[in-house]
Amino acid sequence: MANSRYDYIVERVKRPQQHGYRVEPKKLPFYLHLTITEEDGRKYLTVHSKVHVEKEFKMPTSYSSEFSDWEIISDQSAKISKMFLS
Repeated sequence: MANSRYDYIVERVKRPQQHGYRVEPKKLPFYLHLTITEEDGRKYLTVHSKVHVEKEFKMPTSYSSEFSDWEIISDQSAKISKMFLS
């Protein structure tokens, strides 16, 4: 079972001089971090918090092991932001 820890989410940033957007990592507050765990060919993202009642929240979506950690974090970032940073 692989386990990776991250302290950022991915955020769309508008490019003022150009058309469109780019994505950049956005550092999480000190009280949050993410882990991605791989079990039986599936990857799961869990949010760990030092201040919320639920200290660990496993996101309901799982991913094939073919997805990169960046793709998983990018896919879940909006949900994480809404749930833990709003």
